[in-house]
Amino acid sequence: MSLLSYRDSKSRMEKHEQGAGRKPQGRPARYRVSPISSDELLGVAREREIVHNGERYQIKITRKGTLILTK
Repeated sequence: MSLLSYRDSKSRMEKHEQGAGRKPQGRPARYRVSPISSDELLGVAREREIVHNGERYQIKITRKGTLILTK
């Protein structure tokens, strides 16, 4: 094992040990969701239609770059 990889693995182990015994912050793991970028959601389009519980919604990027969700 090289000195660099030893230091890296030691650093990761120390960080892990520092977190041991702490309560997780925020929501429990079963409620956490992975973020998705607006680029992934919209692609090259400036707006997209979403269906939620049978209702149609529009999500669009404004000229100022903010997102608007409308029914």
